[in-house]
Amino acid sequence: MQIERAGGDEIVLRLGRDELSVLNNALNLVCNGIDLGCEFETLIGSDLASARRLLDAIVAALDQPTPD
Repeated sequence: MQIERAGGDEIVLRLGRDELSVLNNALNLVCNGIDLGCEFETLIGSDLASARRLLDAIVAALDQPTPD
């Protein structure tokens, strides 16, 4: 992981496919595997719908073909 830019409310990171896969797996687990119930937002810092949108974006990024 490399920090490209950090300032204010935005942080731009450069992640390798393996690093993004780790985030994908962890987010998938908390969104779909572990029942956090009403504590989801408190524990994760986001509501479930927003976390699932982020997960969808990560999945879409991982689904992009890799250059040869």
